[in-house]
Amino acid sequence: MRLITKKHHKTLKSQLVADKLATFLFTVVGLGVIAAVIGMMLFFTSTVIPLFEPIKLELQGLREPEPAVEAGLSTLPLAFVHDVNAPYLAEVYSTDEGCLIAEGVMQAQTQGNKARSPQRDFIPLRRVWLEWPQAQDVPVLNLSQSGRSQASDLSVNPTTPPLRCHAVGKSRFLVQEVSESGRAAVIDLAVKRMFLGEAQLAELSAADREQLLKSRWLVKPDGRFLVKASSQAPTAALDPSLTLLTTVVWPPGHPIRKLLAAKVASSGQGPTPIFDYRLLEASGSEQRQILLLRAESSLLLMTRTTENFMTGALVPEQRLVAVPRGIREFVPLAMDDAILIQEDSGAFWLTNWVALWALGEGMASSSGADDHVGLQIEDEELKRQNFHSSLSSTAVSVGEVGSGGKGSSIVRSALSFGGNTLVVVDKGGFCAGYDVSLFVLKKGEGNIKPRWRNRCAPSSVDPAQVDQFVVHLHASPSQRLGVIETRGAELIGVDFSTGEVLFQTALPDELGAASDRTVSFGSGGHYLRASGTSGVLGDFKVHAEHIEGSLERMFRKIHYEGYKDPSFSWQSAAATDDFEAKFSLWPLVWGTLKATLYAMLFAAPLGIFAAVYSSEILDRRTRNLIKPTIEMMASLPSVVLGFLAAIVLAPWIEDNILGVIFCGMILPFTLYFFGNIVSHYSARHVSGRGLYASRRLLVLILSGFVLALLGLLQLGSFVESLAFGGDIKIYLSGGQGSAAVLYGILFLPLVLIGLWSVPSGRFAKRWRTFVFLAGPLLSFAIGFFVNEHFGEGVMSDSGYSQRNALVICIAMGFAIIPIIYSLSEDAFTSVPGSLRAGSLACGASVWQTTARVVLPTAASGVFSALMVGFGRAIGETMIVVMATGNSALMSLNPFEGLRSLAANIAVELPEAPFGGTHYRILFFSGFILFILTFVMNTLAEVLRTRYRQRNKAL
Repeated sequence: MRLITKKHHKTLKSQLVADKLATFLFTVVGLGVIAAVIGMMLFFTSTVIPLFEPIKLELQGLREPEPAVEAGLSTLPLAFVHDVNAPYLAEVYSTDEGCLIAEGVMQAQTQGNKARSPQRDFIPLRRVWLEWPQAQDVPVLNLSQSGRSQASDLSVNPTTPPLRCHAVGKSRFLVQEVSESGRAAVIDLAVKRMFLGEAQLAELSAADREQLLKSRWLVKPDGRFLVKASSQAPTAALDPSLTLLTTVVWPPGHPIRKLLAAKVASSGQGPTPIFDYRLLEASGSEQRQILLLRAESSLLLMTRTTENFMTGALVPEQRLVAVPRGIREFVPLAMDDAILIQEDSGAFWLTNWVALWALGEGMASSSGADDHVGLQIEDEELKRQNFHSSLSSTAVSVGEVGSGGKGSSIVRSALSFGGNTLVVVDKGGFCAGYDVSLFVLKKGEGNIKPRWRNRCAPSSVDPAQVDQFVVHLHASPSQRLGVIETRGAELIGVDFSTGEVLFQTALPDELGAASDRTVSFGSGGHYLRASGTSGVLGDFKVHAEHIEGSLERMFRKIHYEGYKDPSFSWQSAAATDDFEAKFSLWPLVWGTLKATLYAMLFAAPLGIFAAVYSSEILDRRTRNLIKPTIEMMASLPSVVLGFLAAIVLAPWIEDNILGVIFCGMILPFTLYFFGNIVSHYSARHVSGRGLYASRRLLVLILSGFVLALLGLLQLGSFVESLAFGGDIKIYLSGGQGSAAVLYGILFLPLVLIGLWSVPSGRFAKRWRTFVFLAGPLLSFAIGFFVNEHFGEGVMSDSGYSQRNALVICIAMGFAIIPIIYSLSEDAFTSVPGSLRAGSLACGASVWQTTARVVLPTAASGVFSALMVGFGRAIGETMIVVMATGNSALMSLNPFEGLRSLAANIAVELPEAPFGGTHYRILFFSGFILFILTFVMNTLAEVLRTRYRQRNKAL
């Protein structure tokens, strides 16, 4: 007997090497993809996390002020500015010799208790003295000292007469003569950046250049401060920049000169300072200014400079208004030249520039070089003008109404950054923000409701002691942030847009009691300065870089400035930098879901029914031709589809609005009715499998589709001319038309479906014919009933935008139909043929077999196709950007535009400042988009697995 032996196949060495190499490459590529995804998520996370860092006030250090050996040196700088890229600091001090501007470098010491009270050194660079010679009306700068001067080097000849400086703003100060003339000027302090040329850079040594690259700043031996914003940025020299805003010169014999002379003689401390200043620009040819003075009463010095269009000369004018009551806050508003005045008692009065100007005294003006603009007063003494008597009807009440109903319960007030919100603290310990435009729009209407109102004083404080607890309310000059200075040596931070208390920081003991302490913001708003009884200065840094990016603002209704009610709104930019940015993400999420919903409503039925037809009815040769053709639609770039939607589709829909609505709502029923007629005469075209397989039937159906489409478009034009005067867009914008007809069109699909669902037994065919005839009549009857009892509602005020959700419905639907069709058709084809044969053998029709056997079996694949289409629609960018108008609206109205998350990122990310709040919020919106798709895909996978387990036995 012959033995049969098996020969073992020996694998070639080259095959083993190729297999190991392929395994290695696939492993490396797979791990690389995973690492890339993880890296992207880490980058997203690192970009988004700073948005949610807490707002806090950090103590930078305690230090002595500019050499304190100077007699009469003010303990707190009147104004100070920081540079954001370097430890450069410029401060304004008032001394016995005059007004001193000190430049210096802030450096932290290596010794001391850093946890409690870190120390910082102020290294002086240069001193700038302000002089006001007798022969000039404008003060000049005198660089009398340079280099690293010590305190003993400050012995300069004082100006004659001496000057005093008084703070009038965050970075503004008043220079005033200590004499009976009382000449004064308001000056703005800033940092001037002068970029160095190649010749100046060549003078730097190699060590200096290395220092600039390492620390980004350098102090030259002559005291100049050099800085580089980055390694690629040019080198710049920093200098204090002083801008003269206005000058006040009192003519000889003016009554105010008597008051000033008496003040100087009695105290020797100089004249009473001007403590407030406002600048108004009414137009390009007129500049308006108001100075608020303290003499025996409150005085408003109003100056106006107009341009003579014939000669081009500038004509200055001045007027004076005497106010018998003390003024606490003086707010020029942007609307109608309005001015809001708060008295020391807390009462608010609303007036305007014209009314105050009319109450002032006449002025004389001169254009001569040696003449002064002076006041001409008829009487010997100041004429006491009481503007309350003529403006009593404009009293407004805010906050908790106190005695007199004029807001007398107000303890402190401040104007928020941007000049549109007045923040007050009342005696109940509550902070409230009032939109100043409401004072103009609702003057004389009683109480003005606040935008927000929250308790800002701690609950432990007795309401009766709030006026003693709150010392001052300071507003940041660059953000909508305020700081409440309390008598208990605490600083409470308040968000001026929402009223939320952001932080509560205790001041160091070295800064002393509240009665001897002064707090102020720097010009940039990111630094806070506090002084103590011993002359110690405390520097605080405000960590509020992303105050506008809080979760509360992104997902809660906010009462924005200029808005009637709280709302969700997205507006990231405007013409000015002081507007209130609106970063609510709900309109973007709403727009994303709205675009996806409308696109799926259009694409899902077409894609699934097309897959059912090609899989269960169409013959194989035609199917093999049609399926690749439809799948090729997926290769069309979305930018091309968006372009066609914006240029071709949107204008066509605008001309056929009702026709498009009829096609979307009635066309399916029309095709079904036409299909029944055609199938009645196509019985002979039945294949052996029991399915309609005739190409002639396909041609008939397509012909019926085209005829039905044209007929419905003509029907839409007829109804539009009959019920809406030929243009439904006019009706949607509030014009004439019949809402009952529009209601009837919208109710028509529901009526047809409802009548279709009624059991009809053996009268089924006749009943369906009756449905098509009686359904429209019943639908329009319901429309007339709804219009009669509920009115037109929002139908006539919705408006029409050419690029709207209806355009997206069709354009994006065409983009996702190939995906849904291809995956659904594969799912239907994979159903075993034995299931179809068994169903047909039991007497079921083709439609019953498809609906009750094939479709449930392929449900997991169909659901996956829908979810893939959903993911494609929710992340679509270019079609939405080009075809929607990018209006961030929250409405289901298909005639209005929208803005999606993906489209918003594409539009605004290139313009967002790197690292800013807007930039990080855009990344956060991308993270939300990822979460939406992740949730939907996870849900799809769970349901797909459940369907697969249920059909596993098949």
